[in-house]
Amino acid sequence: MNTEYLESFAKVVECRSLAEAARRLHLTSGAVAARIRILEGELATTLVQRSGQTLTPTEAGMRIYDRAKELIQS
Repeated sequence: MNTEYLESFAKVVECRSLAEAARRLHLTSGAVAARIRILEGELATTLVQRSGQTLTPTEAGMRIYDRAKELIQS
């Protein structure tokens, strides 16, 4: 699992916006969305619920977010 993808996912959760996370990461929205999709595929679970332009982490997403923050800060 790519830690940059976990970083992208964590930033999306913090910003609650794919576009804002992409701006802060200096990536395109498409690149961040692709990273989230890849993580979801690797973990075989949905990490975020999409509602318009707002993204909300699922229950599984919050568990992954908590672990991702530990890994990123190490």
